[in-house]
Amino acid sequence: MPIKNSSQKNPDSFVMNEDTVNIAVAEYLASKGFKCDKPLKGRQIGVDVKAWKGEYTILVESKGSQ
Repeated sequence: MPIKNSSQKNPDSFVMNEDTVNIAVAEYLASKGFKCDKPLKGRQIGVDVKAWKGEYTILVESKGSQ
């Protein structure tokens, strides 16, 4: 069961929602030469981030830390 960050003894200083994670992953992969589809946002259904480079394909299912 999730615990609110504000009520933790040592709150997590690095909090990202799923959309922010998807964008960061897509930008990182693009910086490494991968071509990426636009990452999913909100409650869209499907693979959150799809990227490919040569014979490699990366499919990412992400979760936020909230």
